[in-house]
Amino acid sequence: MFCETIQTKLLSLPDHVQVYPTHVAGSLCGGNIGSRLSITVGFERRTNPILAEVDSQDEFVGECLRLNNPPAIPPYWRRMRTRCRVR
Repeated sequence: MFCETIQTKLLSLPDHVQVYPTHVAGSLCGGNIGSRLSITVGFERRTNPILAEVDSQDEFVGECLRLNNPPAIPPYWRRMRTRCRVR
């Protein structure tokens, strides 16, 4: 469903459409998000390696699940983890 949403809803948008990430550079969830506060669909279409695999649903899912290159853990992660634990 995620792959289909990207193919039919997101990548069908024009290249100039702005995208505002929910995470920022350095975020564990943000992966390789740069320091920009917004990008465009066209920029992601051209530069995002996972989107290059969207033509094949199996390859796309495999790329999303690939665990051999996880994002770096940001320096604040341990501090946040201890403060956010449910007590």
